Amino acid sequence: MKRLPQIISVILTVLVNCNSLLGQNIGINTDGSTAESGTLLDVKGSNSKTSTNVLQNIFQIKSLDASTDALKLRLGLYTNSGTLANQYGVIDVPEYSGGSILAYRHLALQPLGGNVGVGTVTPGKTLDVAGTGRFSSDLFAETKIVFNSNAAWYYIGGGVANGYIAQTWDEIRYKFGGGGADITFKNGNIGVGTITPAAKIEVDGTSGSTIKIVDTNQGLNKVLTSDANGQGSWQTLTSIGGGGCFTNWQLFSASGTFTVAAGVTVIKVEVWGGGGGGATAAGLGNRGGGGGGGGGYAEGTYTVTPAATHAVTIGTGGAAGTPGVAGGTTSFGSPTVISATGGTGGFGTGGTSGGNGGAGGLGSGGYLNSTLGSGGSGGYSAGASPAQTNSATNGAGGGGAGGVMAGTVAAGGGGGGIGGGNGGGFGSTSGQNAIVNTGAGGGGSCDSGTGGTGGAGAAGQVIVFW
Repeated sequence: MKRLPQIISVILTVLVNCNSLLGQNIGINTDGSTAESGTLLDVKGSNSKTSTNVLQNIFQIKSLDASTDALKLRLGLYTNSGTLANQYGVIDVPEYSGGSILAYRHLALQPLGGNVGVGTVTPGKTLDVAGTGRFSSDLFAETKIVFNSNAAWYYIGGGVANGYIAQTWDEIRYKFGGGGADITFKNGNIGVGTITPAAKIEVDGTSGSTIKIVDTNQGLNKVLTSDANGQGSWQTLTSIGGGGCFTNWQLFSASGTFTVAAGVTVIKVEVWGGGGGGATAAGLGNRGGGGGGGGGYAEGTYTVTPAATHAVTIGTGGAAGTPGVAGGTTSFGSPTVISATGGTGGFGTGGTSGGNGGAGGLGSGGYLNSTLGSGGSGGYSAGASPAQTNSATNGAGGGGAGGVMAGTVAAGGGGGGIGGGNGGGFGSTSGQNAIVNTGAGGGGSCDSGTGGTGGAGAAGQVIVFW
């Protein structure tokens, strides 16, 4: 009974300081302040929000262990005077050992059922977030991630009929269950409509629906072409090589300038070098002169700019002589992109046999570069007199064949004389070069005592198609 007055004093003190334990606000603090209005239990920490790096345990419950060795559920505040972003509330479950935190244990929300809502008071899922979310590390989904609760939408995951994104160690596959083609990234390759792409990009589809490129320049009968840097662009079909696709052409039989027409970006060019001159065999004693070599030939397709100009140089035909004169080089472009050298001239004789024919010229710079038509060698009849002018064995060498004429077979060179053929001719007149034998070498002459003049080589030419 001696302690009764003390107990009564404590009760009165509590009633005075707390106003009332029944139906009134209760404040728990160390500064003697009253509870905040409207708050049944107002617990105040020991540090202000501007305290530096302090974690205050405002509320705590713990397991039945010593206070320095317990599992605790803490509700508190972290204060930081230097950074407002580091002033936040804390709910955590630390496990202590000897007064130090051994580990942080799991914090379970609704472990026995029920939903948790963030930003919503009516959560419809186990965790329902009304707003955005952020993960600074990995996001794991054991089955799938659904982009929309509507079954017609798609998922990230495996084996979902409506579509999915699946991944193995060497590929990522986008599967479209609604009928679209699969897209697969595998071993550095991209496949559309195939799960085993064998190239950097492989597209497997049906005719007419495999590839579509729309850049406002597309149009009927246009084709996709590339410049020197691999940049693709749509071009009209008549601008692309292949002979039959071109509708216009221009022939150059003399040097000049080609001007690219408006709207043309690709041209095809054919060039012929000049033919070599045939050898003159005067006074050589029944030994025929060699025919001149045919000019070289080349053709190619090139990207050009509308209104640009390009130089055209036509190789001249070689004159007859002993030996015959070489034909000139034909070229196209500024600078030159394609050319063909002329054939060399035919040779007379330095011994008891007929002269050798000249070598054919060489084309360069095109996708087709040819050496065509070496000149024929002159004939010789041992012991025959100069009067034997009509013997096939002492005829002049035929001219070398000219180049291919716009996709036809090689044109034959001029004969060694009147009515002569490639193997030699009769008489001593000049070799014949028909107009179709562009770049053909001149025929060699046959010695008839007084001698004859070999034929001159035909001039080269250029044809430009667009």
